[in-house]
Amino acid sequence: MIDLTRRSLLAMGAGALALPVLGHAQVPRQASNVLFICVDDLNEWVGCLDTNKATRTPNIDRLAASGTLFRNAYTPVPTCKPARESVLRGLLPMRTGVYTNEDTVPGWLRARTNLPRLFRRAGYRSLGGGKVFHGKFHYAGLNTLGRRSALWQEEYAQDDDWDEFHHFDHECLPDPWPAAGIDRREFDWGEAPPAHATPDERLADWATGILRKPSDKPFFLTVGIYKPHAPWYAPKEFIDLIDDDEIPMPVNPPEAMKRLYPAYDSSRYRDPIEKKGLTKAAIKGYLAATAYADHQIGRIIDALHAGPHAANTHVVLWSDNGHHLGEKRQWGKQTLWEQSTHVPMIIAPVGGAAGQHCDHCVSTVDLMQTVCGLAGITPPGDVDGRDLAPLLAAPDMPWHYPALSIKGPDTVSLRYGPYRYTRYSTGAVELYDHRDDRKEWNNRADNPAYAPVVRQFEGLFPKRFTEPASGPLTTKLRRRLENYTDWINTAVTLPDPCGG
Repeated sequence: MIDLTRRSLLAMGAGALALPVLGHAQVPRQASNVLFICVDDLNEWVGCLDTNKATRTPNIDRLAASGTLFRNAYTPVPTCKPARESVLRGLLPMRTGVYTNEDTVPGWLRARTNLPRLFRRAGYRSLGGGKVFHGKFHYAGLNTLGRRSALWQEEYAQDDDWDEFHHFDHECLPDPWPAAGIDRREFDWGEAPPAHATPDERLADWATGILRKPSDKPFFLTVGIYKPHAPWYAPKEFIDLIDDDEIPMPVNPPEAMKRLYPAYDSSRYRDPIEKKGLTKAAIKGYLAATAYADHQIGRIIDALHAGPHAANTHVVLWSDNGHHLGEKRQWGKQTLWEQSTHVPMIIAPVGGAAGQHCDHCVSTVDLMQTVCGLAGITPPGDVDGRDLAPLLAAPDMPWHYPALSIKGPDTVSLRYGPYRYTRYSTGAVELYDHRDDRKEWNNRADNPAYAPVVRQFEGLFPKRFTEPASGPLTTKLRRRLENYTDWINTAVTLPDPCGG
């Protein structure tokens, strides 16, 4: 039996109605800065989590050694846009209605305060760059247009959030392109063109410049690293860092595969990778992109330590979601299993303990409360999540709050203690016991010995879900076509910085 009550879940605000409440705060005396680093699609394959011996992340590991590593941190949604909307606004998707990348961010949610806007209104300099809220590079149609660069498009304007923002503009592509031989454009890997700086390199140049300069006010600096989001392009030196002999191949027992819930169809990527025998090459591409992202993070941390803000800056690192690379024959995210929901999360507060870890299950949606607490700012009163300050002080203290990951109405996974409990909108249920089944192959939901655990999780399952914000299928398709047309018109008129 687990020591968990429904009050634990309700304390997160999961049953509340969403209201567009704005936070109000004053700049605290002797306020510290916040460096808030988000890494796109970074799964649990970082050295400090000891989940893949082939990974090379010395700078993330160094940051973990300087603060608290949350070894069981989970995304509220295993997809980019809804995860970012949840974390940056402190609201679970059952309240935002944003469950997928296709869902529109509703007007009331855009008007509501978020972390950078909250800090800006509190008198901080709000600085951001890269992929913070959702955006994407456009790869479709580039060969037809003869371009060697993919252009960046942000989901919506965020002028109220920032005093200064560094926008991504373009990503130069390998030649030939696609490079990996599976003709999937955005799901590609290979060597980044050596003659051109990458978007993440230009972003790190900007961020290091900020950190080297004095500031007349405390700042909230958000840096949104794009890699290892696909395509996995990295300079050759980072590809060469990955030892082919250390790359673990996914093991998918046929009988166990037959019992799996059909959570997500990634066959568009899986089939060409598997048929051409490119699984190890694809994993190496992801690991190389991860190593490259880690290098840019190291540059940013080094600039902080060498500059005037080293002694008074809280540092937070998190990922928006995990990523499958062949486990359960999945490629990508969008499932509620461990590889898609488990993410790195590190908090290194000013004056905090170094080199400690916390094994309690927590959520990145807890960051709104936690970061505001570190800065002495009052968040909106109806946010979800918990302030993790008690765990920063005593990581082994009792903690009776589950971490929720949500894929849509009535499709939720709860992680607490050694268990993952998932219920799908179809009524299918999964229960995994990580004590002997961390890879989540043995569903114990129908095992009589686990019946008390299942009953307790059933009592915690959320009861109310906001309808998805995507609208009808026709609206979704029209929006996608308009988005594509807008970028084509832009691409036709702009010169190609990569020599197309």
